[in-house]
Amino acid sequence: MPPNSFTIGEAAARAGVSADTVRYYERRGVLPRPQRTAAGYRLYSNDVVDRIRLVKNAVGFGFAVTIPTGSSSSARTFTPTVRRSRERRSARE
Repeated sequence: MPPNSFTIGEAAARAGVSADTVRYYERRGVLPRPQRTAAGYRLYSNDVVDRIRLVKNAVGFGFAVTIPTGSSSSARTFTPTVRRSRERRSARE
């Protein structure tokens, strides 16, 4: 395993989320596709763990994670847009 690489469980624990949350962020395009070991295990870098923490904190503050439409796939994968969730704002009023 490359240095400073973590399995999904290790990356999730370091970011304070579950492995299911990491998979969800991948499906949504918020995280880049991870490298894989020869056995097919996902590997995550420190940068990805930091991104997971960022998204987790934004969601905790009431933001919704969305991906801009009309973007190229690489921009969509590496540049998440975080916007205020209207539903959460309305629920608090």
